[in-house]
Amino acid sequence: MRNSKAKMVKRALCLIFAFLLNINSFAAIVSDNDGSAFVTKSEFEALKKDFADQVANYNDSIDAKIDGAIASYLAGLRLSQTIVLDNYINDLDSNLRTFANRSSFALTESGATWRLNAGVFLVSWATHLSGVHQYGYQGMLRYSLFNGNPQDTRLSYKTVDHGATDYKWLVDKYEINGTDYYYPHYMHRMKLEHWVSIISPSVSRTHSANPVDLSTVTTDIEWDITKSYPSTESLAGGWTNFYGTSAPYDIITHTSNIYDPRADVAPLTYLIGKGFDGIYNAKLYCVEYAKRNTYDGDAQVVYEPNPGGIQVFKYNPDGDATSQHSDTFNAKIKFYPQKLHEINFVDLINEGLTKRLFEPVTRCDGLAICKADQVGDVHIKLNLTSVAAGDVDRPAPTDLSGLTYIVEIKDSKWGTVEPTTTKRTDSVYYKNDVTEGTLDILIEKTDKKETTYWLKIVPSLDCTGCQVEVKESYIEVK
Repeated sequence: MRNSKAKMVKRALCLIFAFLLNINSFAAIVSDNDGSAFVTKSEFEALKKDFADQVANYNDSIDAKIDGAIASYLAGLRLSQTIVLDNYINDLDSNLRTFANRSSFALTESGATWRLNAGVFLVSWATHLSGVHQYGYQGMLRYSLFNGNPQDTRLSYKTVDHGATDYKWLVDKYEINGTDYYYPHYMHRMKLEHWVSIISPSVSRTHSANPVDLSTVTTDIEWDITKSYPSTESLAGGWTNFYGTSAPYDIITHTSNIYDPRADVAPLTYLIGKGFDGIYNAKLYCVEYAKRNTYDGDAQVVYEPNPGGIQVFKYNPDGDATSQHSDTFNAKIKFYPQKLHEINFVDLINEGLTKRLFEPVTRCDGLAICKADQVGDVHIKLNLTSVAAGDVDRPAPTDLSGLTYIVEIKDSKWGTVEPTTTKRTDSVYYKNDVTEGTLDILIEKTDKKETTYWLKIVPSLDCTGCQVEVKESYIEVK
């Protein structure tokens, strides 16, 4: 029994040692090839190198894919930073995006005077041309605003015309933050003509018991129209000292109309590319078109017509009444005209651009092209077209093929400053030999300040213009 257990222990120990010997033999590297289960040192080094090469190739592939992905991402990022800029020009009326050379133009005269047509017609009231009082002076009475024409019984009008100074500009109003700005309703001046019709009933009676010496009779008449709109009104009669009896009332009608329009005026038609002080400093007398049929209650005009005539007729029992006396009289007509605005030409706005930007932009300020607020390259492509820009007195050249322009851009409004043959120090783009067609403009923007680019163009010849259209405007952000 004891021997049996000893044998079993010995067998177990032999198995353990055999296993351990086998492990050491699997891990060994021998110098000779003892079979497929063994590799030499040179073969092992070759396997290591092959594995390292595969890892390197794999890493190179990964790097290439990463580089490609980064490049694609950056390319996509660059496209997303090409920002299209809204342009402010293309939706304007053609005349409000056309620069004209106005180096010899002046504005047609206008003034603060008013054209007036006033007519007075007397209705003789309670006239006695009978034989009852045949030795007295009877009361049929006539008078006229026309001196020397007292027998004119028609409703006649005396015209007061101050010539060119009667003309006004009709303008429209645009309000920004409580301030009123104006622009021409028409490109030509107009006459606003006031019509005053006065029908005056008068008292006339005989004075046989106490006759009046008609050679000493004079009459002062004053009509004071009180309405601030076209109307007819009744006023107390003005004949208070004729025969000592006043008329019951006077009927006065006051109306107005637009009269005698003049031709288009070139300086108002287009934007000023080039002008002179005579335009910039010109004063325009303007009436608001929307209020052309209402009157200014704070500005009354007094018109004193030249002396007219009074004629009184004497009764004759055996024949027609004869003229007994003709004398002059003094008359005044007071009326309210439309409210008159005195506006300098340089203050007239470019209505289209003003409404687009909601800030006042005058017709001398140039054109706002676009606005940018990033660092980068601003690209603008313009299409320029030559146009005739003359008028009746100064016709445009018939051949515009040789016309050139000075094109200059600033980052502020121009006002009455104009491009010249020398680039301004504060401009961001300048070219002085531009011709009709496409113009590519590049402006480098170096800050993030919000900047509006203002264009002005000077055509080379007087009475010519350049119409502007924006084909594209964008910024490449750096």
